[in-house]
Amino acid sequence: MTFCKRCGVRLCDGSETCVLCGSRTRPAEGESFRDYPVLRYSNRLRSLIRLLAMLSVAIVGASLYIDYRFDFDTIWSFIVLGATIYGWTAFFTRKSRRNIGLMIFVQLIAISLLGYVIDISTGNHGWMLGYCLPFMIIAAQGVIVSLLIVRPMLFREFLLYEWMIGIMGVLSILLMVFDVVAVHWPYITVCIYSAFLLVGTVLLADRKAKNELVKRFHF
Repeated sequence: MTFCKRCGVRLCDGSETCVLCGSRTRPAEGESFRDYPVLRYSNRLRSLIRLLAMLSVAIVGASLYIDYRFDFDTIWSFIVLGATIYGWTAFFTRKSRRNIGLMIFVQLIAISLLGYVIDISTGNHGWMLGYCLPFMIIAAQGVIVSLLIVRPMLFREFLLYEWMIGIMGVLSILLMVFDVVAVHWPYITVCIYSAFLLVGTVLLADRKAKNELVKRFHF
């Protein structure tokens, strides 16, 4: 039996991490504990969220009006809207920092969408899809591989997100095939890199990890 100091609860299955908060547990001998954690609700946090929501709507509305009222070369309202959506996405997924693989995947998607919105709003020069996206995929996979090396006990936890980002990297070559992007070598690079890592993770994965992949991807 283990004990979570942060939540003040015991885990009868002896888990090394708390199922409620993700913190490391310790042996429960001599510890005082509760059967259920005390839930604390903060009205201050709710008020802050409402205030931020009102400010977000006001800022986006003001940027839309300014773009409509004045003739700018850059569509600033799209940038403001994209940044606002990214900010709220980061806020509501802040608890995913306990699941680093999920956080990396969500940030990759959110930053890619924000960068694409900025590129379109500033004249659609193609820098986001042409260069940033493939190298962001490579960087995300590199971070997860580094975590797998540093924390091999979490191999199965990170493996799913490594595969999701790897499949994204392989499929991104379709942007080159259908002439969505003019520069091809970044997508050839990310496709080869992703395929190499996918094969490598399969070879290194144990039976339980492979069964988890089969269950998650339904193949």
